[in-house]
Amino acid sequence: MQQFHHFLALVLPLIFLPLFAVDQYNKEGNTGLKLVAVVSGETQVVSGTNYRLILKATDETAPKTYQAIVWENDLLNKKLTSFEPFLG
Repeated sequence: MQQFHHFLALVLPLIFLPLFAVDQYNKEGNTGLKLVAVVSGETQVVSGTNYRLILKATDETAPKTYQAIVWENDLLNKKLTSFEPFLG
């Protein structure tokens, strides 16, 4: 019989990591972006997990699309490794 996994383990990264990425970018760049939507996301297992997130965010003007990469080793150990305009 296959093992079940807790639903929150799947949902929390979808909610928390995009907010974390925008918040960290704002702190590092002294900006005021606000998350509008999560367009897509992918994971890559390394020593932990890389989450590549395609986000829409606004700074009081028209929303723009960004790519954020967040590395996470566990729920308490994460780092924004990249945040840039998405060109693809």
